[in-house]
Amino acid sequence: MATIYDIAKIAQVSPMTVSRVINNKGNVSISTQQKVEAAIAKLHYVPNDIARSLQSKHMKMLALLVTDIMNPFFTQIARGAEDMAHASGYQLMLCNTDEDIKKEAAYIKALISKRVDGAVIVPTGDYSTESLHSLQQANIPFTLLDRRIDGIDCESVVGDSEKGLQLLIDHLVQQGHERIGFINAPMHISTARLRFNSYEASLASHGIALNPQYISESHFQPGKSARQPSFLSLPENTRPTAIIAANNFIADILMQDLHKHGLSVPEDMAVACFDEFQLPTYVQPFFTTVAQPAYAMGQQAAKYTLEQVEDKAASSRRQDVMDVTLHIRASTVV
Repeated sequence: MATIYDIAKIAQVSPMTVSRVINNKGNVSISTQQKVEAAIAKLHYVPNDIARSLQSKHMKMLALLVTDIMNPFFTQIARGAEDMAHASGYQLMLCNTDEDIKKEAAYIKALISKRVDGAVIVPTGDYSTESLHSLQQANIPFTLLDRRIDGIDCESVVGDSEKGLQLLIDHLVQQGHERIGFINAPMHISTARLRFNSYEASLASHGIALNPQYISESHFQPGKSARQPSFLSLPENTRPTAIIAANNFIADILMQDLHKHGLSVPEDMAVACFDEFQLPTYVQPFFTTVAQPAYAMGQQAAKYTLEQVEDKAASSRRQDVMDVTLHIRASTVV
């Protein structure tokens, strides 16, 4: 493996000059720089990141922990975070936790061991507290994304879950629905609590009483079967005429359940959800959704982490709530 001493010998300069060219530091003439670069190309030299990190105290590496990279929402988040990291001269390590607290804890231990510079984390839920505390004790800065954890003092970037649920309820009521069901995520996830509270408050704002029979809980775990909502078995004149799913994954499973019951969307039951589906450009989207700005959320969270890494963060913790957009489509309009 070539070293800077090999490069210096071929370019007929000092190792210090080679170092200046590689690190883009100091005054080096154009002709000398060209000789060094030619020698680097000839020897196929690759800088030793570990050695450089010992000098700069930075590995130039961020980590991104998401709960399901197959979900288009998190795919867009990853793209936004990676673009921000790349533009700042950092690489991004992707970790997929599958909503598994043990897998998340193992990844966080690995990040501490590898001494990544910082992390953007979509936590699996409230039980992530211990692992996040270990990151803080290791002085590795991080930003929570999409979900917050009580008792964790850090930056965060989330979508406006409360507004999103209210927009969906308002739309469905405008379509004439009063029996509106809700399939939520587990309540140990902060967004699930926010969306449930908004569901209840938004119904009340329209004079509609909360019906416990219309509420079901599912999960976000890929590959794991979900319990069929009990309200689908209610008599036709008492079951919901519209259902809100906490995300696109749950909405997809719901569509399969409705098909098994011989129910058509939106004729028999309207369906709306949080987050968009990844579709080919020539396919017309079907679901009414509340879209969160996933790409921008990923960018912002990575930006906040980078600012902490480089000691450029604001004096107070930033808790961003990003706006959401209602897209009305065929799944709720007869």
